[in-house]
Amino acid sequence: SVYSEGKWRETTAVNNTGYAEFSPSLYKKGEDIFLIYQQATEIFSDDADADKVTGAVGIALSKLDKETMTFGETKVLYDADGYNFSLASDKGYSVWYHNMDGDPFGNTNNNNIVLFDGEESKVIKEGLPHILALRIGNISGETYIAYTLEGDGNYETNGDTRLYLLDVNGGEPVLVSEGNIETVQFTDYNNGMLVWQNGTRLYSVAAAGESPTEFAQEEISDVCPICGKPAKHMIYW
Repeated sequence: SVYSEGKWRETTAVNNTGYAEFSPSLYKKGEDIFLIYQQATEIFSDDADADKVTGAVGIALSKLDKETMTFGETKVLYDADGYNFSLASDKGYSVWYHNMDGDPFGNTNNNNIVLFDGEESKVIKEGLPHILALRIGNISGETYIAYTLEGDGNYETNGDTRLYLLDVNGGEPVLVSEGNIETVQFTDYNNGMLVWQNGTRLYSVAAAGESPTEFAQEEISDVCPICGKPAKHMIYW
């Protein structure tokens, strides 16, 4: 459904492929607007094994026609065997995890980061173990991917999460911080920063490779950017 002239238009299907589709989000490249989402690469029966289903989930894209205000034909961006998930989009890019083992939680040693730049999808980091958060945004005007890994592979333990930054052009990731890390967010405040919660403290970096700075002097329980693009402000409590 599209919001236009003060009201929502009638809900219509994006396509009629027959494939299962879920977790949609909006993606913008220049003046073009797209809907990007997970899409099964096979049609499954109701009694299909879970492993078979999670081993065949790719990423699809539909472009908005601004004349008709409807989304056009679906294009499959990435259909490599496995489970593609955790979509994040910003600054003309979209990024997601690809678990080659079909694990929907990424709790194996075979996770890749895939980047779509509006033209093609490519793997820019391979073989990540026990993945957690995935974000994309700006730091000092340059676009980076932030991701976190569970240190010992046990999601029930605390204090061993590692936060990394990766340039969208590839290269080696930079270890930013480790500890009890959660709520990782980019903000366009101060020309772009990465902000995260470590325990009850809030930290930030304004350049890749710099030491983290304590962003707030008091103890906090959560943080999030104020809704909107770009997110130039944050609230925390």
